[in-house]
Amino acid sequence: MSAELLGIVDSLEATILEASKIPFSDNIIIDEKSLLSLIDKIRIAMKSQGNIVRNEIEIDAYSNPPASPLAPSRSDLVSNRSLQDKQMEYDLIKSEARAYADDVLAGLHSMVSKMQYSLTRLDASLQQSRESIDDLDEEK
Repeated sequence: MSAELLGIVDSLEATILEASKIPFSDNIIIDEKSLLSLIDKIRIAMKSQGNIVRNEIEIDAYSNPPASPLAPSRSDLVSNRSLQDKQMEYDLIKSEARAYADDVLAGLHSMVSKMQYSLTRLDASLQQSRESIDDLDEEK
């Protein structure tokens, strides 16, 4: 499994873990758009894996050309292969960078969600403390 797919699966897991829970059940509420976006990314990543394999097969076909006067010269094949190698390397680096960015953003989103939850609990605790202090003041 590629690093890009692993990053997307990590983002999917973070989305599920950060989803709002439905009280008194094990069910959660997930934003449909973000889930469908992750599924689309998985499809794209899987398709790109197929393209990489297809490009490898094409490169192998160029490395064993038929003996024909119309066949490209060896230098043309090497140049073409070099360009294909660079394109594949570029695509791989780009996909890994996107997967890394998705992973970092998912982690940040998780951190912000946890901070919001903690702040909400802190606010509720402060409100309860204020009410307790007000009750004590009224009793005096």
